Amino acid sequence: MTWINRLSIGLGIVCLFLFSSGHAQETFEDAQKITRKWKYQGESYKLSFEAGDYGYCKTRYQYLPHLWEFYDRYIVADPCEDSMAWVAQELVAMSRSSWDKLSLVNFAINFVRGIPWERDSSIDGLEEVRGVKDYVRYGYEMVLDEKGDCEDHAMLFAAIMSHWCIDSILLDFPNHIAVAVNETEFSRQPSGKNYSYDGNTYYFAEPTGPLSGPFSEAYVGDISPYDKSKTPKILGQIPLICDTLINKN
Repeated sequence: MTWINRLSIGLGIVCLFLFSSGHAQETFEDAQKITRKWKYQGESYKLSFEAGDYGYCKTRYQYLPHLWEFYDRYIVADPCEDSMAWVAQELVAMSRSSWDKLSLVNFAINFVRGIPWERDSSIDGLEEVRGVKDYVRYGYEMVLDEKGDCEDHAMLFAAIMSHWCIDSILLDFPNHIAVAVNETEFSRQPSGKNYSYDGNTYYFAEPTGPLSGPFSEAYVGDISPYDKSKTPKILGQIPLICDTLINKN
């Protein structure tokens, strides 16, 4: 497969991402335009690209397990990992030079929160075809679908952290999934809700949230009153891919 990239990106600037593939025996859906808009620190951002690999990736995702028992595979066995890496790289490219690593992670939180929340029950034939009531999306699959519930938001954010080589863990609350990031990753001390795991302190990160209103933006350590009173099960650390250079402390 040959990947061809043409991109132009920045604050409020459209970015094009074109792929071409040489699969002679398979026919995939046409490319699809993906546009994500979100706010961070009161400013508006946009990432827009044409996903030429849309049909290829959607077809591959159909034949993969989508259960929590395989949560680490969502990072290390994504068939469209290169595309997920591209998304992670473009977020870094969009960041301000004055931001530190904590600001960049907050930027990623709000990028993911900008994707609409939707129940898995909206997926046609989910239980009849797959025999499950819950469908966990891979990170780039979430970007392509432009919607998902809390575990989908969590896996996309965790995938970005993995590509950025930032240590994070998955948190399993009653009826909710979130992420926490290791405080040692930052030169500036985070504040807010945190958890101890394997001798380290991890600060809560909520990549799922409303698209508007007083809680539309969130930062490392911010936690809803509902989750604050709950004790999550820590599922474990997210595998690290470390293929994106950040150059921020």
